[in-house]
Amino acid sequence: MTVSTDREGRVHVGRRWAISLPTVCAATLVCAALAHGSTGTYASPTSPTSVPMTTSVTTQFWTATANAMTTAAGWTLRGVAPGHDGALTLAPGVPPLACHDVAIDGGVAAYDARAGFCAGHDPYPAGAYHGRDYYNGGRFHAATLLSPVRHAEPFDHATVSWAADTPTGTWLQAHLRVLLAPGSWSRWYSLPVWASGAETVRRHSIDGQDGDGAAIETDTLALHGSATAIAYQLSVTLFSRVPSGSGSSSALRRLSIALSHTSIAAATAGTGETGRIGIDSPLEGAAAGWVGELAVPARSQMLVDYKGLGYGGGGEAWCSPTSTSMLLAYWARRLRRSDLDVSVPAAAHGVYDWTYDGGGNWPFNVAYATSFTGMDGYVARFPSLTTLEPWLAAGVPLALSVSFGPGELPGAPLPSTPGHLLVLRGFTTTGDPIVNDPAAPDDATVRLVYPRAAFEHAWLTSSSGVTYVIFPRAWKAPVASG
Repeated sequence: MTVSTDREGRVHVGRRWAISLPTVCAATLVCAALAHGSTGTYASPTSPTSVPMTTSVTTQFWTATANAMTTAAGWTLRGVAPGHDGALTLAPGVPPLACHDVAIDGGVAAYDARAGFCAGHDPYPAGAYHGRDYYNGGRFHAATLLSPVRHAEPFDHATVSWAADTPTGTWLQAHLRVLLAPGSWSRWYSLPVWASGAETVRRHSIDGQDGDGAAIETDTLALHGSATAIAYQLSVTLFSRVPSGSGSSSALRRLSIALSHTSIAAATAGTGETGRIGIDSPLEGAAAGWVGELAVPARSQMLVDYKGLGYGGGGEAWCSPTSTSMLLAYWARRLRRSDLDVSVPAAAHGVYDWTYDGGGNWPFNVAYATSFTGMDGYVARFPSLTTLEPWLAAGVPLALSVSFGPGELPGAPLPSTPGHLLVLRGFTTTGDPIVNDPAAPDDATVRLVYPRAAFEHAWLTSSSGVTYVIFPRAWKAPVASG
């Protein structure tokens, strides 16, 4: 049993928290592997001693919009087809559909000839999963899409995210299995159950998944020890409640996965900023050294009005939904769309994970933001602040996950934190990041400037450079949105 602190700074028993420094290469329909070696130093502001280290990183990022998930591309569609807007939705399949219990987490699945879908039943009796329903506590229809096997450079962490619509009566869930080196497949791991509302199911991650050399840490597959995987396969199940949900469907618009493998070793010498390395990616050389600032509305999670409102502890635990709220408020102003200007409590409700008991589920934050009409995005990992500059130059602010000890991030409103989300809005003429830090006591003091090296270290060593990338579908972003 392990005792660890989570990404919102709370203590969890039995949950491992790994530290790594992966990079990201992202392109629609492209899975590109990068291998880098870099040497750098980092000195805590409270200590005159620099600690040299060498970071060797291999990462891959794959993303695709629904119109690329076709049988011609190697996908298997079972009761799923493109809808009028191109998103993948429930559509009666050629009978009989192959129905598998693993696609519904052990519930009984069988082909329903009248409906043309797989029919299933909740794997738990009503109210028996942590005092609530696992899915809807009853019957449903389901259909699946299965990706081809995708080979990759060795990796030890994987995070899946999605953009989808889930009207009342519907929900979705992704599953992931990996090919362990030297060549045996893992089980299918159940990823979080997602619905944008709470009328039909209560969105939640799946706990208790530790086996086959890996574990699910809320929303991320983490391999044990030095184990690595060399391929993966994804599956997505679309659900519709029966009978009142008949005729309605969830709609998958984008699916993404970020893989990483990192080794960190002491170096005998080295200078430079941690993580500032050249990468052969679609972002290389674009807007290098960008200086500027985006007008992201400032919002504090610490307002007295938020205390005791729940959803994981109230405002003091709402760094992630507050950051997501700020990103959406920015786009509300840029696009002149008032529907995107959601309050912090509304965002906290919209991303809340009933198993994790908090708002720090990374894919849930992106899924919530992209559930608004016309919005797109994913969870990604980046190797350095330099690789974020093209996004800011394109007018896209980002949310980053950081952690730091006492004195390690000068000027921070928190003395230390094992997990915190904030918004990157720009860079000064000296390259220091300009942020909206929701831990500030009020909205007026949220905008801060942090020392670049200290901030980059806090970001990379806490979450492997995890970043929320959220933008309108029609926006000209550094990575093609398909």
